[in-house]
Amino acid sequence: LEEKLSTMESEDQILRQQSLLNSPVKRMSEHLAIPAAPK
Repeated sequence: LEEKLSTMESEDQILRQQSLLNSPVKRMSEHLAIPAAPK
C-alpha cells in the first residue's frame, strides 16, 4: 500500500511539473534553477 501511495505521489509530482512547464511559471522555475526539474 505504501509503495502504491508513493507511486501516486510520484505521478502527481510529474503532472505538476508538466503543468508548470506548460505555464508562464516555467520561466520563473528556470530562473530559480530547480535541480529536480529534468531538461
